[in-house]
Amino acid sequence: MFKLQAPAKINWFLKILSKRPDGYHNLFSLMQKITLYDTLVFELIPKGIEVTCTEDIKMQENLVYKTALLLQRHTSIQKGARIHVIKRIPLQAGLGGGSTDAATTLIGLNRLWRLNLSEKQLFNIASAIGSDVPFFLSSPLSLVMGRGEIVKPLYKKTRRFWLLILKPPYGISTKKAYSLVNINRTDRRDLETLLQETLEALQYKDKTSLMYVLQNDLEEPVFRLYPELKEIKNRLIEAGSLAALLAGSGSSVFGVFNSFEEAYTAEKNFKGTQSIITETILPVY
Repeated sequence: MFKLQAPAKINWFLKILSKRPDGYHNLFSLMQKITLYDTLVFELIPKGIEVTCTEDIKMQENLVYKTALLLQRHTSIQKGARIHVIKRIPLQAGLGGGSTDAATTLIGLNRLWRLNLSEKQLFNIASAIGSDVPFFLSSPLSLVMGRGEIVKPLYKKTRRFWLLILKPPYGISTKKAYSLVNINRTDRRDLETLLQETLEALQYKDKTSLMYVLQNDLEEPVFRLYPELKEIKNRLIEAGSLAALLAGSGSSVFGVFNSFEEAYTAEKNFKGTQSIITETILPVY
């Protein structure tokens, strides 16, 4: 029996470029892992897949269960596994909770069943599970493209940031959020410029630049449907955050701070709202 931690993520920017024939969207996004973790406990059993979770998630909808079954079929392994998921990442919050659990399931079962699958093999399986899953097998800071299957690890020097994440009492399904988006085609040169400017802002902690580069194409349509989320973003900026943004497809919103103390002070303005203070995970340079 052993435990593995599954980190959440934020998108520093999320550009939606086009809708694909397979129903997914082509993305251009800078993602970073953060120190908010689910914990997965793995135990070898003679046969079958047993998944339990601290949240009430139907087995048929549980990505950990789906991933374990997929890997079992892919490798024709006869052994079984018992996996217990301790959830700390809020559901339907735009923080990648389901995807990181799926990626960690691949890593854990590769070890538990002694499959000796390569990183490339795991990556290919992850791509078949969900759009964000491959990222969680990569560097803490990565450029994600395509529908999420193209992941470019980045090892640029960036500073550590503290984040105040605010989660309303409801979630937003990724499918619903993407159904609302208006696609604005962006020139490739503009995308490369956005990437370089964002990396520079993350390196120098430039508040003006951060306010400019943090972008999420899902934010405007989601805010139209849930105007209270826009109010949360504005309040985060008023409370002293360097910048604030809708997390992924929502429903959480995060504010960016230079220190834990600043995030903690701002948190006092949001009593009654679920709040989490966490920090970014830096790449190994």
